[in-house]
Amino acid sequence: LYNYAASKSMPIKNLLESSQKIIFLKNNQPKEKLPPITEVYEEMKKRIVGQDEAIKNVLLSIYNNLEWASQINDNITRSERVTLKENNLLIGPSGCGKTEIVRQLGEILEIPVIEEDIQKFSPTGYKGIDISEVLEDLYSQSHGNLKIAERSILFLDEIDKKIFNDAEAKTFGVSTLNHFLKIMEGGKYTLSNGIIFDTTNVTVICAGAFMDLFRASKKKYPLGFEKMPQVETTASIQESLIKYGIPAEFLGRIKRISKLKELSSEDKI
Repeated sequence: LYNYAASKSMPIKNLLESSQKIIFLKNNQPKEKLPPITEVYEEMKKRIVGQDEAIKNVLLSIYNNLEWASQINDNITRSERVTLKENNLLIGPSGCGKTEIVRQLGEILEIPVIEEDIQKFSPTGYKGIDISEVLEDLYSQSHGNLKIAERSILFLDEIDKKIFNDAEAKTFGVSTLNHFLKIMEGGKYTLSNGIIFDTTNVTVICAGAFMDLFRASKKKYPLGFEKMPQVETTASIQESLIKYGIPAEFLGRIKRISKLKELSSEDKI
């Protein structure tokens, strides 16, 4: 698998190595391999301005998920499955490119993408859309080709909006988020037509504005020529998200977190 930890000391050209992959097109015609990951990365940088780190994180996860798909078997343990599967969280204000990153990658790689506003969903038994309907949508978008559906992208937007100040509503939101755990860690579901849908290699990409976190992080940057800004680590971001109300178990299923920057006027030209 690709070693993201090495990215601190390894050039992106070396980190994003080209390799053979199997992918299926939306028209149900098999494609021999995914394009070299370096080529996709460079193309994405042309389409999405100023969010190179987020592009890299999502791209690596998709390729890694498809890479180990051919290596696993039914004997793999649940903990091994959770460790291998790579899901993403994109944090950033509206208009910074979170949704567009996912859309453009789906277009380039010819992988079905389902975009879902998580506010529509509810735990089973409550008023609202049941989470199992997401998989029905993925299967439908894949034209009934299970192999395509099981290697698709599920984009869950507005996850921060499921966490409310009201205690009862917050409990409801946390319960909804936790109902996605089985999809995120790789579980099997039975669709309405009786087909077994395995989510092991579905790349789940979550997104949210988390504006309170952005406001708080800006305050951490002191003024003055001699003072350096504090460096945010993945652990510190996770801690902030847990304080915000995102369940720790939910965050435990997310391998990569990207904090997108707010685009300037020049970036949007």
